[in-house]
Amino acid sequence: MRTLEEGFYAHLASELFSIAYHMLGSVMDAEDCVQEAFLQWYASEQKETIENPKAYLCTLVTRRCIDRLRSAQTQRETYVGLCSPSR
Repeated sequence: MRTLEEGFYAHLASELFSIAYHMLGSVMDAEDCVQEAFLQWYASEQKETIENPKAYLCTLVTRRCIDRLRSAQTQRETYVGLCSPSR
């Protein structure tokens, strides 16, 4: 079973990375989202069978990217510094 999951990861990781990178524009953040999505999928798969793992993983990656973008926007809006970076 372990080799099946590793093969599944190898098969889909590049496609999921492409989605995440297109949304985030950062290699590190895209890789994190893909790995977190696979971990969540693996945990969910232990509880119940997911009928369409590819669609499930694409949804997880997309939602994680949206969450990261919202988090980054919130952090930028709450910046408190000594002076404006544009000056």
